[in-house]
Amino acid sequence: MSGFPALNIEPEVDNIEEVDDTREIQLEEALKLYQNALRLHSLGPEYLDQAANAYTELFNSEIFRYPEAISEFTRDELDNSPGAALIVDQSLPQVNLVQGATTEASPSSLPQIIYLSFKNYGQFLLEQDAFANSQYDSPDGSKNASSQDIILICSKALKKFAQALERDDTDLDLWRKAARVAQICSSDRTIRFCLESVLAGDDDRANEVVEILGLDEALAAGQLEDIVGNLEDDLSFIQACSNKPRKDLLRLLGKTIEPFPFLPSQSHLSRDRDPQRRTPAYQPKRWVVQATTRSWHGVGQAILQALNDEQESNIDPGPGAAVQIDVPAEPELSERSKMDIGSFPSKVESRKAREASGRDSGMTDGAAQPSTDFVLSVDTETVTPLEGDSLPDPALDVVMDSSKVEGSSKRATEICQGDEIKKEGGQTCLPTRKRSAEFAGHDEPVDNGRSKSKRLRNRESNADAILQEEETANTLAKYYQDQLSDLALADQWLFSTRASLLSKLGVDELGSLEDLRNDILHASNVEDFSDTELSADAIAMKDLRSALSSWTDEKASAAAYGYGGSTFGGGKAGLTLFLEHSKTAIPRSDSILPFSSSKDLSQFIGRCNEGWYSIQQTAFDWLEALIQPSVSYDAAGSSNCLTQSSYKTTLWPEDMKSTVVQLVVRVDEYIYQVMQQRLNELVSRMLSIAQGSSPEYTLRDVAIADAAETLYELHLDIYFRITNPSSQVDSATRVLQHDRLQRWSELAGSFINIYADRADDVPLQQWHVIRFIWTATTHANMADNTSQEHITLCLQDLQKLMSLAGNPTIILPNNAALPEISFSAVDQEISRISTRDFFTSVFNDDSKDPIGVIESLEPILEPCNQPSAISPTSVDGSEQPSPISIQTQQLIEFLESGDASLRLFLWRRLRDAYIAIDYPPKVLSCYLRSIEVIVSELLSQRHIRLTTSNRQLALLKWFKELDDIIDKLLHRILADSEAFEVVDEPHLQSSFSKIARLSRILHSIVLYEDAVRVGQLSEPKGKNVSGTKSLDKFRDKLRDMYVRIWTLQYTLLREGIAQMKDHFENAADDQAAFLQSLHHALGLRGYCKHSSKIFLRLLKSELMTLNTKDDYSADMAQVLFDLHQLRFAPGIGDWNHDCPPEPLDRKSAAHILENVVLQARKMNIKDLLKSELKSTIEKVQQALGAPKSSPTLSYNRRIINAYLKSPVNQLQLFRASRGEGSLPVRIVQAESVTIAAYGWYFLLGHIALAKFKSIKRTNPGPTDDLDIAITFLKQDLEHDTERWETWFRLAQVYDAKIEEELLWTADKVNNCRSELAILQRNAIHCYEMAMAMSIRGADDTEETANMVSEMYTGFATRLYASSREPLSMDAFDTKHQQRHFTGSNEQSGLYEGPSTPSMRMFAVWRFSAHLLRRALADKPRSWINHYMLGKCLWKMLTNTESESPRRVLVEEVLDAFSDAIENLPGRKDSRADPILEPHFKLVSVVHKLVHRKMLTPLQGSEALQVTPWARNVHLAEEDDSWEPYVLEILKKLGHADKSNWHHRIIARAAHVIYDDQQTIAGALGAKHEFTQQIFTKTMTLQVWKPEHERAGRHFIYTSRYVLFFVSLLNQLNDRASLDQLVRRIRRRPGDYLNHQQVWEQVVTTYIGLLRRLAKVPVGHEEAVFRAMDHDEFQVNARKLESHAHDPETSNLVLDILRDTIEVKKLNNSLMKGSLIDDLIVDCYTSLYQSYVATLPQEEKVELMDSQTIQHEVVQDDGNRERMKLGSILTAQTDGNMDLPGPGSRPTAPALPTVGPSGMPAPPPKPARHKTVTRREVQRKAEGLIIRPPPIKTPTLLKHTAFPRPPIAVEVPPSSSKHVRSSSTMDNEAINVGLGLGPIEGSRILNLREDAVNGTKSAESSRPGSVHDSADDESELSELEEGDNVLDEEMAEEDRVERFNTASRMSILFPGLPSKVSENDESSVVISDSESARNERPEDMTVDENVEGGNESNMNVINAMGEDTMKE
Repeated sequence: MSGFPALNIEPEVDNIEEVDDTREIQLEEALKLYQNALRLHSLGPEYLDQAANAYTELFNSEIFRYPEAISEFTRDELDNSPGAALIVDQSLPQVNLVQGATTEASPSSLPQIIYLSFKNYGQFLLEQDAFANSQYDSPDGSKNASSQDIILICSKALKKFAQALERDDTDLDLWRKAARVAQICSSDRTIRFCLESVLAGDDDRANEVVEILGLDEALAAGQLEDIVGNLEDDLSFIQACSNKPRKDLLRLLGKTIEPFPFLPSQSHLSRDRDPQRRTPAYQPKRWVVQATTRSWHGVGQAILQALNDEQESNIDPGPGAAVQIDVPAEPELSERSKMDIGSFPSKVESRKAREASGRDSGMTDGAAQPSTDFVLSVDTETVTPLEGDSLPDPALDVVMDSSKVEGSSKRATEICQGDEIKKEGGQTCLPTRKRSAEFAGHDEPVDNGRSKSKRLRNRESNADAILQEEETANTLAKYYQDQLSDLALADQWLFSTRASLLSKLGVDELGSLEDLRNDILHASNVEDFSDTELSADAIAMKDLRSALSSWTDEKASAAAYGYGGSTFGGGKAGLTLFLEHSKTAIPRSDSILPFSSSKDLSQFIGRCNEGWYSIQQTAFDWLEALIQPSVSYDAAGSSNCLTQSSYKTTLWPEDMKSTVVQLVVRVDEYIYQVMQQRLNELVSRMLSIAQGSSPEYTLRDVAIADAAETLYELHLDIYFRITNPSSQVDSATRVLQHDRLQRWSELAGSFINIYADRADDVPLQQWHVIRFIWTATTHANMADNTSQEHITLCLQDLQKLMSLAGNPTIILPNNAALPEISFSAVDQEISRISTRDFFTSVFNDDSKDPIGVIESLEPILEPCNQPSAISPTSVDGSEQPSPISIQTQQLIEFLESGDASLRLFLWRRLRDAYIAIDYPPKVLSCYLRSIEVIVSELLSQRHIRLTTSNRQLALLKWFKELDDIIDKLLHRILADSEAFEVVDEPHLQSSFSKIARLSRILHSIVLYEDAVRVGQLSEPKGKNVSGTKSLDKFRDKLRDMYVRIWTLQYTLLREGIAQMKDHFENAADDQAAFLQSLHHALGLRGYCKHSSKIFLRLLKSELMTLNTKDDYSADMAQVLFDLHQLRFAPGIGDWNHDCPPEPLDRKSAAHILENVVLQARKMNIKDLLKSELKSTIEKVQQALGAPKSSPTLSYNRRIINAYLKSPVNQLQLFRASRGEGSLPVRIVQAESVTIAAYGWYFLLGHIALAKFKSIKRTNPGPTDDLDIAITFLKQDLEHDTERWETWFRLAQVYDAKIEEELLWTADKVNNCRSELAILQRNAIHCYEMAMAMSIRGADDTEETANMVSEMYTGFATRLYASSREPLSMDAFDTKHQQRHFTGSNEQSGLYEGPSTPSMRMFAVWRFSAHLLRRALADKPRSWINHYMLGKCLWKMLTNTESESPRRVLVEEVLDAFSDAIENLPGRKDSRADPILEPHFKLVSVVHKLVHRKMLTPLQGSEALQVTPWARNVHLAEEDDSWEPYVLEILKKLGHADKSNWHHRIIARAAHVIYDDQQTIAGALGAKHEFTQQIFTKTMTLQVWKPEHERAGRHFIYTSRYVLFFVSLLNQLNDRASLDQLVRRIRRRPGDYLNHQQVWEQVVTTYIGLLRRLAKVPVGHEEAVFRAMDHDEFQVNARKLESHAHDPETSNLVLDILRDTIEVKKLNNSLMKGSLIDDLIVDCYTSLYQSYVATLPQEEKVELMDSQTIQHEVVQDDGNRERMKLGSILTAQTDGNMDLPGPGSRPTAPALPTVGPSGMPAPPPKPARHKTVTRREVQRKAEGLIIRPPPIKTPTLLKHTAFPRPPIAVEVPPSSSKHVRSSSTMDNEAINVGLGLGPIEGSRILNLREDAVNGTKSAESSRPGSVHDSADDESELSELEEGDNVLDEEMAEEDRVERFNTASRMSILFPGLPSKVSENDESSVVISDSESARNERPEDMTVDENVEGGNESNMNVINAMGEDTMKE
């Protein structure tokens, strides 16, 4: 058991987890108790008392309080009884059903213990009683125990058996024992059930007996057969099992196996019963009619339900049954509770009420008292007692609550009588909970000391509680106030704005927002409105809130349907309204009290229950108690007073009235017979008196006559209701009620006649006579055949009678047909009859004349607008009133005397008439008047005097009508601008006043929902799901109505401002302010979405059209956000008003364009890209779509495109600089003109341009944004070409495209210069038009001036960039843009020439300088303008053109750069890099000026003092001190460039060092400068583009740096560095301008360096190999190859040969010519010559012998192969590849000889002399470097799967034309600059000629290495040795064979030698296999076409060879 630990003691840390073993312990203890009880039970009679105590202790253990211990039946009972369930649940322990760890006791142990406990305890009860009475039958035959005691004990035991069987129903023995005990209780049903359970274990086979019977089954079957026979259940007897046990066996077994032999037999009990207590054959019964509420209405509903059940035969009470009324107990207050608590009552049930209900057990004894078998319960609503109850108001609610609790727990109360706990049937009934001392405030003292007094304790506790409640209330109030503060401010703003505007319109009686809140607060604290001074508005607010808080289905129907669809339409509905209007309303009088629901009810119930009344008599008595006056008697027993009935003095509730009417109709026959019998008795009594004597007429007779008159009036009221024109009652019911009414009319008349004759006997006035006459007259008026004159005469007579009686006023509050009987009511009825004809004609549906309806209704509906209805002046000059005016006045008075339904109907008829004649202004006026009528009705006293429920229902119905009217009215106002044509100022004020008051009522609901939203009030809910849905729907409708009513107020305000303009100075701002405040108030609550966003659409339209002085763009942004979720800027129009977005269509998008563009212009374009406005613009553009094309737009588009592509004309530029120039476009008349006029297309183009510029790119990317910008900007120009800013932005777009093309790679400049020229011309033309348009039309604002200056800067920069490299004046070139001209003086005819002369560079620079000076006029502090101006001036200064018009002064150039330095912006922080461009440019220019002698060094030093990096550098006086001075400045500039971006500083320093002294020292110094930053150790070029460098200049500098650095390396003989640099340059063709030229120059320099280092002369192979024998060459070449492949061989020439071959691979045919091949051949020749010279003499002799033998073998083999056809077809002649020397001549082909027969004779065998060719030397040279792969012996499978690769065969050229010749070009300067000799120079000059003539080798066309695409830091790897190199001997044999075959082909094919010659170096592909030769097509020839494909064929051959070798 846990306790409270001390705070000052630290608990011990125990790591052992505590296990909750409470359940296991309790199970173990219960098991011990069970075993103990079982042990004591088995010990015998001596231990019975101990066993009983043990069982009691067992059942009091904790396990029986577990939820598992409760049976399913008990659970169901508890679930069905909320009160009982509450009591039992409180007593149960809170035990978790899901236990933790399992223990030794299994989960099934608990149910087993409970089952055995109940079973054994039931048997124990029987044995205990048997031993206690020492057997039931004593030896003397006397009975020791009575039958009742035995039955009681057996009943208890049977209940215990039932508890056990509910846990386990498989115990057959227990079922038999239960059947045996049930015999004692004489319950045949229980016996049969138990026996059937023994026989059938399945519920579905209850009547089926098992085939194989056991002992228990056999006994049960026999007993069941006897029971079925006694019950005479023949069907079950027939279906019994055929296998029946024998009766003898059953009789024997029955005596042997008796479960309880000590129990008496059933026959003994039957003899023991008292014969007098036996139930007779028939006994009259009491029919209990039970009502759930103690009220007249509840009892009436119970009686009515009983009548219905009896009629429908639902209940058969039997003959002679009497009614017993049972109602809930009446609550009473105890005296002690009154003293202690004051006015709070206790919950004590009235015992008298329970005794009067007739449910005591003593009533069953004796035959005199009938039995109670039928109980009828009717659920009725509890009626709250009103005035007249005995309890005060504070206690009343508590009493009613207690009565409800007692009613709900009635079942538990009946079981638990008194304070004792009764255990019956195994169920525990707990006593009523008592209040503990702590609950009552009486805390017990802790110690024995003196405690405080009760008064002091109460004072302290109350003070603490009050203080805590006050603090909590203050905190909550502050919290709710903070939550509602924004809404309160919004409401205050709205109401104050409206009040100020309405005061100008003359509407002042509305009150402020504070008054509205006070009215709501006051109304919420008032329950009865009769004695308060609340305003009508406050009452309506209270009713509306109450209706929401107590929502019912009736209210839902009223809110959904209003007064119905036919209430205000049609003649029948109109007549109904007329009848309702003419009916006198129920007056509110002080004499009419609220109905008391339980007054005198106890006397009525007691009287009914004491007597023996039938149900009809009981119903009549119930009616009589309500409608018949009561007679009071004095002590002597004579009547002395007559008390009026509840019918005349109280107002019945609607449900009470309905019950009375239903009972009157249901028991009408019985009531009529009783009243007829009373009338007969009265007449007999009157006639039985002797003649001449006055019979006694008592007050009781008056009361009976009053009751008869009341019944007559009630039947008249019923008939009035069912004959209403709107009634749907069938004709049969009407006829039946008409007969009833006629019968009661005669009966009441008889009573009244006797009363009138004997009125002197009683002290009464003539009120009963007046009531009867009024009722009879009304009855006659309902008849169809009664004339109006007769009715009028009757009413006039009634007026006279009432005058004689003193004009009494008789109030009948419970009769709708006769609510009031007075002189005024009679007068009103006469008026109704007189006006009935007029309204009947108006309500006639057949009338099709709208003019007639207007003329009839308008005078009475709007009399103030009609002319004076006075007749013309008579002859004597007096004016007589017209009869028509008098009738009109009567009609007006008649309408004003009733409610609003009839007037509203008449306004609707008038409105329909105006709709018929199509006059919308008057229709709108009718709508407004209808609203006024309804609001006036809601605020009238007639509406206020209604009951609360009726008033709420009427309010909901009127709100439904108002909502429909306002909805239709708003749509008419918004659709028609002239809708208020007939609404004058008074009409407007009247309508505005009523509508504003209606908005105040609706605003109370808004405040109520605000409180619900923040949690201050609970949200109202319906009683069920449908009720909640209907309530939510109505609340949504109220929100819609609230939005519409405020929207309608704005329309009225707008009209009022238009009519009274003098009262409003700023009308547009006043309207916008009202809309702004209303939008804010609605938006905070999320109401803008209601009513289909009608207010938002109106607000959008108004804000677009109002010409306000203030800026309301933020409100417009909020409107667009609410409608379409369009966002503009953070904090502007982004409040979440909970509006669902709707799609934006084209029309809406076009309407909001102006506002979107306005918001966009307020933002910087860079901020716009990051803002939410960009997404809004995209949505709008998506809704707008692309503009539709038109012929005009297409024409303008062609004009603009043609202008942009036209050449640059310097005359047009000059004119544009003066503001002249335009395009011949047409005026567009398209739908998109308005869109373009707002600047929408320009905005989209500008956004696309800014988006492209805002992206920081580190690699090439798409230019889609620029293309989009061009599209939109051109669309804008197509609509209007005079927009200079559009031209300017379009020029920027083209500039951006040019920059993007030049920024990342030089491919465009190298390959697509024409495309760049087109873009440049586009940009120049756009700048040109922008300049011309800006001069003509730009405004004078500062923003525009800055933009114009930016335009001039961009234009000048564009011109300057186009004139300089890499663009190089391509944009100004007009050679490619020719046009036709006619002849002039010099030449005649038509000729073609440039359209305009090209601009010279000087003109471009001069115009750029002019533009920059214009830009400086607006931005004099812009350093970039000064900087660009200085560059232009510098180029103009250094220009060498002879026609330059003006020379630029040096001072101008220096001043421009100095100004640029002075206007540089300061650095943002110390870490930012400074802008070094002006500083470097100034240093560079000054250095060049000093070198050109245009400045002295001193002047240059003074000019450089502008830059801070030159101020601390001292210039020495020596002559050669300038270069160190400049180098020092450049060094400081380099140190300032911390990020190493400015590479030109390094390059300038290198040139300063090298230009003056081009020596080895200068070259080393320049190389040192370059290798510090630009070139790394691996010769990687590190040059980046600085921020302010023009795009494309980067590649110029890289080319310059490479060429300069290559010349330095060549001068320094740095072969290693140059080798690395060559590899770098070849891999990066896009990094250099004119990459091919750079490559050719670099390779030429590198080859010259290698030749110079190897000391190899040019053309050395001719001198060595020209006369050398071929065989000797082959032998020596093989030895040389072996020597070269030796790892120990080291030779400089061999290394250079290797490098040369690598360069050849790297070249990959990029550089044409044989420069590289010449060096390869020469190097090999040098190696060959030097190696052969080192051979011994013996090897040379062996060489000669081998040559002779080899020559003979080759000759024999050639003769054998000569006759093969394949050899003939594939033969090729092999010629000498050597170029002819200076003295050589081309060899002519031999002519074939002709034999005698005319056939060509075979030529003589020529003497063969084979020489060494150039191709062979090249192959041998490559063989020295490339080691052949090892030969692997292929297997058979590999040999068949992979054929040998094709072989490249040399094909000699067809002619000897291709002879290398010397070039005529003079390039001596190049030869000298590269340090080459005359022969090397001649080879360079022959490169291009060789490329043109196609004389290139197959090897020079081989593809580059696979490593060419590797990164910069990687080295070029060796080529794979994949070429198929043949063995030298095999190659020699092939050559001999081809030579011999070619010789034979000259004989077989005479024409072949003319095409195939020895000098052709081409090659074709032939297969190496014999089958491939045979499959070659026969028509294949070798001709000149092969020559063009040599290179590609060789590439294919090589590739195939490599792939095959790899495989």
